[in-house]
Amino acid sequence: GLIVGICSFVGGAIAMRRDYRFLGQGLTGAAMGVLYMSCYAANQWYNLVPYSVAFVGMAMTTGIGLAFAARFNSQPTAFLGLLGGFLTPAMLQ
Repeated sequence: GLIVGICSFVGGAIAMRRDYRFLGQGLTGAAMGVLYMSCYAANQWYNLVPYSVAFVGMAMTTGIGLAFAARFNSQPTAFLGLLGGFLTPAMLQ
């Protein structure tokens, strides 16, 4: 899940640079969803990582999503980043 999420972020950045805004935003939204879900599942379902590692992973996903949104002036990506950031503590309880 982490590899797919990172590759989707890279693909979204490439698409945004080539002026394919909808494709770039879609790939970035999918990347954020995959990364959030991977961190959640690793902690809550499979107990592979402790709470602190999952929290840091989700916080990094939020930070990267917001940086992407600021760099490419993408409001939908900013909304997803903020939503994920606010839901991170609630999802990991």
